[in-house]
Amino acid sequence: MNNLSVNLIPIAGFINKATRILAVFYLLSVSEPESFSIWATIALILQYSFYLQLGVPFSMTREISIAVGEDNQSKKDLIVSTSTINLIFASIILYFLLGFFGPSYLFIYIFLYLTISHASALFINQSRSKFNNYAVIAAFLIESLIIVFGIFFYFNQNEPLLSFIFVLSLAAFFNCIICFPYKEISNIFKSSIGEIYRVEKQLLGFGLPLLLFSVILLFCTTWDLIVIQYISPSLYVSYSSVFFFGNSVKIFGALVGMMFLPIMAREFGRSGTISSVILMQKFREYRAYIFYSFLLFLLFFYPALTFLTKTILNEYQHLNNIIMFRTTAIFLGLLAIPYLHLFNTLRKTRLSIFIILTSTLFALFLATLCLSFLPFDVSFVIAHLFSSLLMLALCIFHLNKLNEKS
Repeated sequence: MNNLSVNLIPIAGFINKATRILAVFYLLSVSEPESFSIWATIALILQYSFYLQLGVPFSMTREISIAVGEDNQSKKDLIVSTSTINLIFASIILYFLLGFFGPSYLFIYIFLYLTISHASALFINQSRSKFNNYAVIAAFLIESLIIVFGIFFYFNQNEPLLSFIFVLSLAAFFNCIICFPYKEISNIFKSSIGEIYRVEKQLLGFGLPLLLFSVILLFCTTWDLIVIQYISPSLYVSYSSVFFFGNSVKIFGALVGMMFLPIMAREFGRSGTISSVILMQKFREYRAYIFYSFLLFLLFFYPALTFLTKTILNEYQHLNNIIMFRTTAIFLGLLAIPYLHLFNTLRKTRLSIFIILTSTLFALFLATLCLSFLPFDVSFVIAHLFSSLLMLALCIFHLNKLNEKS
């Protein structure tokens, strides 16, 4: 049964991510470019506001799986409970930060959407790290059904953005109900404040380096959108559609990571070394999964994109080449992700940070260099492409060095 659930997770996850991507694509097709650019900004805020949890979800995912590998039930329960409390405090901070930048007619909708989405992501990761696979599968499939029915039966063409936010929030809420850690939260009353504080300190100790890694990694793939938003607001309106396609690729990468990371962390908990046969086997499977997906992407994405921009997205047809090359650059960067996650699993987060930071600084330098003779969008795409290649080269080089040492 456990093997069956492990095999079903990627299928359910693919259905879920495909549904979400198609829903955003539908919003793109029915919205004006200005309206969709607002959604792109909300999606960007969603990604960055996740870090208000100070990296605890990253260390939580790894440490829960390690606790499962060590067969330490009390440690696992404490980690789950503490990370949930941490989410509550992060949500309070998010509320005041959003209010500080000025409430608007979207304020409460954005806050609820962000809060419920972060809770949903946390609870699903907790369930996956505990290997409660059927809860994860149910959450993925039910969320997909709610999105489909919401788009068909609730969606308001006059207020597409508000309707879209409501549907996604409702779907995420049901995820929370399915994956909420009822057992672990009930056990928190048996724990002392000292124990909770100790676990929080440990999670922050492991999580803050992972937080830094993730912030730099996110900035590595979104810096161009941030720069264009401030330098050329008119270009940002059209460039936000370019961002959507690259973000869809990143969602696919996160899905693949969800399949392999808990197993890699569990095997590290059992062996404590890179020499673990199962750990390295899962890493190689993870790497192969991303690589062959990249080959399929190269074969089919451009014909599919050309068809879409000629038939449905006519207003974006002039961006075909930019969308193609930027999305390819983002997918190329995904080839390095299995290596970086392996380094993080081995608790060598500083190495991951060094690789990501070097690649990001190189991208910024190259973009600045290209701006002297090329347009904004072309310069940024070139910078993404070459920084992704550099990141992959650095990952391969450092993994070989680790293997030589072990």
